[in-house]
Amino acid sequence: MCTYGFAVRGFHLLQVEALADNTPMLRGAQRAEFTVEGILRLSSWV
Repeated sequence: MCTYGFAVRGFHLLQVEALADNTPMLRGAQRAEFTVEGILRLSSWV
């Protein structure tokens, strides 16, 4: 999906948003080489 975003769509940045306590999602994003740039605590979209 990242390759599609950068190569096909021409994106310069991809962003992953997950709840701060969703450790499986955060680990998966880090394995996909995403970098943690900040954490929005007490902020969620449900």
